[in-house]
Amino acid sequence: MKKLSILLFFVVYINAVFAQNPQFANAIDVADGEVSGVSSLDAGDLNGDGLGDVIVIEGGKHAGGRKTFAWFEAPMSIQGSWIRHEFGNSSQLRSFLGSTKLADIDKDGDLDLIVSSDNHSGDLKQADLYVYINPGSGAVTGTWSFIRVTPNTLPLHHINDMEISDLDIDGKLDIIVRSLEPNQIHIFFQNNSSSYTHKTIDTNIAESEGLAVGFLDSDNLPDITYTGHWLKSPVDPRTQSYTKLNIDSNYKNVNQNTKEAIGDIDGDGKNDVLISPAEAFRNGGNNALAWYKNPGNIAGDNWEKHIILNTTNNTHTAKLGDLDNDGDLDVITGIPWSNNVASVSVRLYYNNGSGSFGTAQVIESGKGLYSGVVYDLEGDGDIDIIGQNTYANTSKPYVYENLLNSTLEIDEEALFANSVLLYPNPTSGNITLEIKELENELLYKVFSIKGQVLKKGSINSLISHLNLTGLSNGYYFLQLTSEQQTKAIRILKQ
Repeated sequence: MKKLSILLFFVVYINAVFAQNPQFANAIDVADGEVSGVSSLDAGDLNGDGLGDVIVIEGGKHAGGRKTFAWFEAPMSIQGSWIRHEFGNSSQLRSFLGSTKLADIDKDGDLDLIVSSDNHSGDLKQADLYVYINPGSGAVTGTWSFIRVTPNTLPLHHINDMEISDLDIDGKLDIIVRSLEPNQIHIFFQNNSSSYTHKTIDTNIAESEGLAVGFLDSDNLPDITYTGHWLKSPVDPRTQSYTKLNIDSNYKNVNQNTKEAIGDIDGDGKNDVLISPAEAFRNGGNNALAWYKNPGNIAGDNWEKHIILNTTNNTHTAKLGDLDNDGDLDVITGIPWSNNVASVSVRLYYNNGSGSFGTAQVIESGKGLYSGVVYDLEGDGDIDIIGQNTYANTSKPYVYENLLNSTLEIDEEALFANSVLLYPNPTSGNITLEIKELENELLYKVFSIKGQVLKKGSINSLISHLNLTGLSNGYYFLQLTSEQQTKAIRILKQ
């Protein structure tokens, strides 16, 4: 009998059977002491071996002039030795490299590097964005060429937030960043991999940070959140204005520095918003770590606030991800510095399935997360945590390995006998869904392993086809929702 290695959740009926709090291995410095100072990082499979590599970036501004522009190739086991490779071509980069992301910008099937470059502060405002092109698996350890996103240097300081998303749904990924001074959101719409159209949105908040991108209404156009507000996408994001709406308009009056994440926290099919107070600087008072329930409409300031932690600060990482593999999104936080040394930590708040959270599990005490990332590094079906323990200075890139290892060997015939058949899995891009019985339409969402909704829609026939060719290689979750239940299937695109 054929076996299928797959991760399957029956969210409504059998969460309790599989739900368990994972344990984490001791923190591993992937640079093994070679790096002293990290301002930004990300994780992804750069060489196509199915393992998550770690990108480590530092311009030297607050690290004693020490610069790092490298990636660390993952070993077969997280606990093994990571191999350092230089990206090269870094002479034009300035002293503050505050944000970086991995994404397949040129749509050739591998991950490229996007990085911001500015002076952080001082009299001279200069900022640029660059895309470093992955040369492919055969040459990935060599020098990467780059494309300048900003044709002219912009008069900006301190880009610390970056998101990558196809805002205008034209099949090409766009780049969204937020600058501290002047405080603006900048969108770079991709015309092609070497040409971008720039759009600026003023936040009307002085020296503030915080940014997330995701679907908040039903128009299938990604929206933008920042510091208690959201920007509803127009029909044509390139030429029309975004509409500013409130989530929590008072949040910035208490702390105007936030970290944010978007995901369906309560499992009602609508994406909610997580907000944390990121820094105790620049009107940075203590505030709640909270999530806001999507009201399902755009009228009024009626996002219901749900407090996870009543008062906190310096929570510079706030991420969503299903760390215990029970089918709902948990909250991962990192406090990289604090006047109270005991607060410096990496913490995990478990979701009970409807958006209620109890006391945090402390993953690490004495180390925090500045720009934390959640990613399944080993491809073993559980999400790991990656991040530098503090900002720049002498910080190091740490990995916290999730030991849940929830990949299950399941009888394929028994599994789908009265339900859903999905094939092929793994897939090169196109998948087929066969549903035995369909009384009403099914809603579907495709999630990244970081909890981001990448595609969504409805299924109205017994045989349907989904096209994932626009997604980078790696693991994804396909969530199917009917009136009775929700199921999530892990898919490998390769």
